[in-house]
Amino acid sequence: LIDRNKNLVYEDLDPVLDHKLSLALSAMDEKIKCHRLVLDFVQQFFNKLKSHKKGINPGKLHPEDLKNLFKVSTLLRDPIKSQIPSIEELANMANMGKSKFKNSFKQVFGLPPIEYHNRVRMEFAASEIQNNAKTPTEVSYILGYSHPSNFTKAFKKYFGHLPSSYN
Repeated sequence: LIDRNKNLVYEDLDPVLDHKLSLALSAMDEKIKCHRLVLDFVQQFFNKLKSHKKGINPGKLHPEDLKNLFKVSTLLRDPIKSQIPSIEELANMANMGKSKFKNSFKQVFGLPPIEYHNRVRMEFAASEIQNNAKTPTEVSYILGYSHPSNFTKAFKKYFGHLPSSYN
């Protein structure tokens, strides 16, 4: 189920995975606990890899284009930022034409830029709700939804279940 030809980038360590890895590293003195935490981290990491959309090999892109795409992608990784630059603005920042930017972005990240930003936002929302850091209503306002029901619809469309299912 895992495509071993996919490239991994640092963004694959989302806040949940980062926390799980930190827990495992902090338990190095307790061998059994550390092993359990490492296995939990690895399982979560493989689940994340399974959920990736397949992209095309970015090795065919010019290294400067790849570098520019990663720079621009940082603008899309802020889950709280509801207003992101337009595709044209992102393409200009990456020193590419609009078509080349959209195709290259999808090659590297497996999703078009807007869907990529939406994925970041929904994963942030799920993480906040799962960890009981925030309620679905709080998350909806943090993400800039005008009403919690709009967030609930978007969440259900993305994950297939309601945010309240984590309670």
